[in-house]
Amino acid sequence: MLHLTDVQKSFGTFSALSNLSVTVPTGSIFGLLGPNGAGKTTAIRIINSIYQADSGTVTWQDSPVTEEWVRKHVGYLPEERGLYPKMSVQENLYFFAQIHRQDLTPELKQRIESLLERFDLLKHAKKELGKLSKGMQQKVQILATILHDPELLILDEPFTGLDPVNTRKLKDLIRELQQEGKTIILSTHRMEQVEELCTNIVLIHQGQSVLQGPVREVKTQNRTNTFILETDSDLTETPPGTILEQSDSRVKFQVENHEHAQTFLASILAQQSVLEFREVLPTLEEIFIQQVNTPDHD
Repeated sequence: MLHLTDVQKSFGTFSALSNLSVTVPTGSIFGLLGPNGAGKTTAIRIINSIYQADSGTVTWQDSPVTEEWVRKHVGYLPEERGLYPKMSVQENLYFFAQIHRQDLTPELKQRIESLLERFDLLKHAKKELGKLSKGMQQKVQILATILHDPELLILDEPFTGLDPVNTRKLKDLIRELQQEGKTIILSTHRMEQVEELCTNIVLIHQGQSVLQGPVREVKTQNRTNTFILETDSDLTETPPGTILEQSDSRVKFQVENHEHAQTFLASILAQQSVLEFREVLPTLEEIFIQQVNTPDHD
């Protein structure tokens, strides 16, 4: 488990992080969310020992995170590419393996070859990286991040430049790595990707955590008491509260509490057959916008 506890970091008079505490469960796909300038990149760089916190602690399984531990056990995919365009794809991957304190054993070379094949890069292994497309370079960057089999992966906007086929391959890879017990931090502005992949999230705003927890729990805590009801014929009653959408036999409505919705459902069931009745939880994008725009967080 990764813990950031009361982490503070300032640059001159600007406070980038203010008593930030985050818990990343082992084996989770953890969404690190926040608007531009919220402090996400600073937090990532502190986890990676690129920056040192002014105060607070960063621990993995209750042991302090050190630069040497990061080299061996963390895979970091930065938003900006950090590869060498004049080197070949293979040379880049071998170089990054050595940065991560890996010996170029036959087993490691076979792992690299298998990863290149999986992402359709094997035939480009000897090519100069700078001559490949941006999407191909992004795939190489991803392989450089995972080739040393890290315990903790930090992926900053990993889908940038990928076409739909390779986006799907990367999503499948992320899920496989989680199933292997890896812990994955995913930083992205694409809320639909967070909804699809993440088990837990934190939302950082102005250097502080404004919400965090399992995705389902976060959505439930921010519920708006919105429901959808569909019957097999025209509705015989008007629902309570505010009608958001309505057709002859289907209605989306918002009430003050669950009891009002349940009372309405019971009344309808006494008169009609109900095809669908469900609560509509807010999307993470809706929660993101609401939290960031809340005056208390400004």
